[in-house]
Amino acid sequence: MHETYLAECVLRQMRDALPQGVEPMDVETVQLRVGQIDAVMPDILTEMFDVLKSNFSFPNAKLLIDVEAVWCRCKDCDAEFGLDSPVFVCPHCLGCRIQLLRGRGITLTEITVHENEYENTNHS
Repeated sequence: MHETYLAECVLRQMRDALPQGVEPMDVETVQLRVGQIDAVMPDILTEMFDVLKSNFSFPNAKLLIDVEAVWCRCKDCDAEFGLDSPVFVCPHCLGCRIQLLRGRGITLTEITVHENEYENTNHS
């Protein structure tokens, strides 16, 4: 199950991406973009994230996943098209020289942090 490994990688990347002074427990959401071609199961990745997040000091973080559809360009006829199956054939000319434009990779796109309000203790 590679979703466990992916969840660990996301949590490590979150930890490394936090600016100094921001506490992991203040992270509310983390947004991922996951390419459809990478065969990640969003429900399982979210479940593994929830299981592991406390081990990385992110007890309040919620994982949000956007699945990016596969989009290609045919190098023979220059047509662009989406794919629903892993058959890389141009639907316009039946060419097989296909360039993948979108729908691959896993990207951490956003981390939302709760803004703590601190009382001003300086009385002038």
